[in-house]
Amino acid sequence: MACDLHEEAPIWWLRVKQAAERGATVVVANARPTRLDKYARCAIRYKYGEEVEAVKSLAPEYKAEVPEDIFSGSQRIAGADSLVVFYGSDGLGLEGSMALGRACADLLVKTAHLAEPTMGW
Repeated sequence: MACDLHEEAPIWWLRVKQAAERGATVVVANARPTRLDKYARCAIRYKYGEEVEAVKSLAPEYKAEVPEDIFSGSQRIAGADSLVVFYGSDGLGLEGSMALGRACADLLVKTAHLAEPTMGW
């Protein structure tokens, strides 16, 4: 979410890329394309400033109509045995990054992916 792992955390980018090559499902959500997109099973695009709403729309109880990319992402997340969320601050200030972090933590809770040894953020 809101990060370009290749630019911000190249070692993590490599690990996620390798996991995708081994069959892990990768869902990327960004306002702009990144190098990780080609390894993702689903790439979600949102407008800058809509990061938190994009994360909230991935939760299973979200009821509003959503674009196909978000629906696909939410289905993949809901069906995941494990979930790790990486988020950054692309286009965000401190307050926006904090709000995005809270939204990502809420997503882990709402999808029952929190407090497991193989999951987290």
